[in-house]
Amino acid sequence: MQGAVVSLSSSSLNFGNQTVGIPSSPQVVTLTNTGNIALTLAIAVIGTNSTDFSQTNTCGTSVSAGGNCTISVTFTPSAAGTRTAAVSITDNAPGSPQSVSLTGVGVLPAVTFSPSSLTFPTQVVFTTSKAKTVTLTNAGLGILTIKSIAASGPFAQPLASAAIEVCAGAVLSGSSYAEHQTAGALPQPTDNTDPASQRLAVGTEKAMRNGYRVFEKLVRQGEFFNTHAC
Repeated sequence: MQGAVVSLSSSSLNFGNQTVGIPSSPQVVTLTNTGNIALTLAIAVIGTNSTDFSQTNTCGTSVSAGGNCTISVTFTPSAAGTRTAAVSITDNAPGSPQSVSLTGVGVLPAVTFSPSSLTFPTQVVFTTSKAKTVTLTNAGLGILTIKSIAASGPFAQPLASAAIEVCAGAVLSGSSYAEHQTAGALPQPTDNTDPASQRLAVGTEKAMRNGYRVFEKLVRQGEFFNTHAC
């Protein structure tokens, strides 16, 4: 009498780098019962960072003799660094519980500005200066989500309302302008870096309206200076 026998298409899943707080694409393992009786089973994620991984499956509580099902696993890191866990399959087959090891690395974006400050020349009151340009670079390994950008005081920078994502290694150039020169105003983009916001001294960040919209389109299409696909 053979009984139930478990065969797994993979004994490990590696998710590589994944931005903290953003779910990965699912990876799938196929479970096959190569035995001659039904396999009864329960599936759970266990281990050191079990809450960073989640699973859904088509197995239910039993798999018929010769039948198969799939286990889909998603990785959503809660912190930077290597994260590990395992899918545990408890069943009535020899070698129970079987396991699939899970590994992934949580990564974060990192914002840099070039230049880090802008100085506008003397400007006639109630007139608008020429725009100056600043380049924002995501120098980290994670995807940077820009939620909002604001300039304070007499400085302005047009901003599309939709949030955008900046892939790891991506470069964004943009402009701002001053209605009249005043030192010390601080535009403050709010993003998902740690700390949560980055400040750029005096006057700027991002794009004039048309340039920003072009960039937003390119970001969504992945057509810019990125070294990693979002």
